Amino acid sequence: MREYDQAIGRIAACCSAVGARFRGFRNQHGQQLIEVNHRNGLFTLVTSPNDGYFRAISIRKLSNIEDFDITRSEPIVDVENELTDLFDELQTANIRIEYLTKTDESTGVEYFDGYQTTKPLYVFEDGFGAKAFDESLAELDQISRKAFNRTIQQLDIDIDRPEETAGSEEQPQESYGRAFH
Repeated sequence: MREYDQAIGRIAACCSAVGARFRGFRNQHGQQLIEVNHRNGLFTLVTSPNDGYFRAISIRKLSNIEDFDITRSEPIVDVENELTDLFDELQTANIRIEYLTKTDESTGVEYFDGYQTTKPLYVFEDGFGAKAFDESLAELDQISRKAFNRTIQQLDIDIDRPEETAGSEEQPQESYGRAFH
């Protein structure tokens, strides 16, 4: 458990060193969530006491845009092959890309909503520091933006406020216990 607590401290130190804003919570499943705002990107870092690494997650969703009608997107069954081709092009050994869908409640049709990109951060290793942290989040953000921007261009989806698409895997709520102060 002490190694786990040291890793949380290391993340906080890395955030401070690179000028990132962060806040940490523990969710109802006992997972540590750290929301990091860095270089105009929003990331969620997730781990549990038994994990050997953190998962850095970047999410971009059309449904995060206020008043966005998901039916302006494309049904996922129509674009799934195109998205798979894009994944093959952008996928790296360390970054996993998954598309997200949202169902139109009135028709039951699933539409493309965005992406979740995930990269492991090996915070528990001795060589991990601010530079590795900064480079990892920059790479994750670059892949996430590239996948999202290419897709909305390909699908010809016009959005006014692309910065609103960034979101968190799980929005921490104050009712969850603070992980650190």
